[in-house]
Amino acid sequence: MKNIIAIGALTLLLSACGWQLRGVTGKAKHQQPEQLHLIVQDGKTPLAQSIKSQMVRMKIADTAKAKLALIIDKEEVDRRPLAVNDNGVTAQYQLIYTVHYHYEDKAAQFALPGRKVVSWRSYDFDPQLIVSKAQEEQALLDEMREELAQRILGISA
Repeated sequence: MKNIIAIGALTLLLSACGWQLRGVTGKAKHQQPEQLHLIVQDGKTPLAQSIKSQMVRMKIADTAKAKLALIIDKEEVDRRPLAVNDNGVTAQYQLIYTVHYHYEDKAAQFALPGRKVVSWRSYDFDPQLIVSKAQEEQALLDEMREELAQRILGISA
């Protein structure tokens, strides 16, 4: 009897603090399409490669025969000075990566409204370390592309 009370109290305690089994959520997971046609207006971009690799991981085939098309309309990368040092030299930059896209339902022959996703990162800049800072900027851009690819495809991070 003591074991049943202890188990009941432990269950009540764990559920009260919001604990739940990993992978269990209160909302239903949305259905991923089995096929999707990826169309990139600006040719083969690194973002398109990130989206394709995410599609492979999710087992979504990229085919022109798919009923649903994902159209990447425009990508923009903006690099803005965020802070300057005592000498007036930029000491910190902010990267802003914006992607405009929309979905098209080929079967019903209509386009869903356009969407926009934005990611931003900031990093310290030192003119003495120009090569390493350029590599850091490229690594941040790669990370931002992966994040936006996941957000466009509706993957929870």
